[in-house]
Amino acid sequence: MFRRGINRETLRMLQRMGVSFENLEGVEEVVLKFKDKTIILKNPEVMVTKISGQKLYQIAASEEIEEKTEFVPNEEDIQLVMQQANATREEAINALKETEGDIASAIVLIKARKQ
Repeated sequence: MFRRGINRETLRMLQRMGVSFENLEGVEEVVLKFKDKTIILKNPEVMVTKISGQKLYQIAASEEIEEKTEFVPNEEDIQLVMQQANATREEAINALKETEGDIASAIVLIKARKQ
């Protein structure tokens, strides 16, 4: 896959330096999860390059699916917003979702609504 662009001489030099290449066969999808979205790469070509004990994954895919994910606040953040803003659990959760997890903004938002 990726080795096609490397000439033999360069490949041999890299191998002498301890760099190895491996194509991963049978990979059906690669999933990249972000805070606010998920990207799914279907039928990718994946190559692993091993350098000094570390692995570098190179991915090429022709089909990409992007999905938005809803922010889910963690319990610690909910409790903190509830205490600081003197809010109900539901108010804290809704404020954290609206502010995408920004605790300070969630507290300010709840306090502003109560005025």
